[in-house]
Amino acid sequence: MTAMKSCSCCGQEKPVSEFHIRTDRKTLQYQSICKPCGVRKVRMRRRRINPPAAPRVWKSESVRENNAFNLWHGPVSREQPLRWCA
Repeated sequence: MTAMKSCSCCGQEKPVSEFHIRTDRKTLQYQSICKPCGVRKVRMRRRRINPPAAPRVWKSESVRENNAFNLWHGPVSREQPLRWCA
């Protein structure tokens, strides 16, 4: 007969094959939550720590034009502005 154990998370009676073995104990013991509940718990924790990225916002045309200007003319300082009339 297979040994049964109740999950502390979902409260269902499941066979011990549905539980991970605790590696920090010298004797054979099983974790208190079942494998599916453990997976769900880890996924929720990862979502909390690493939320999904926001949708990418593309740069506006003015920023793109400004970057092209800076590539062509080089950086412009306030002390020595770019001279349009040479």
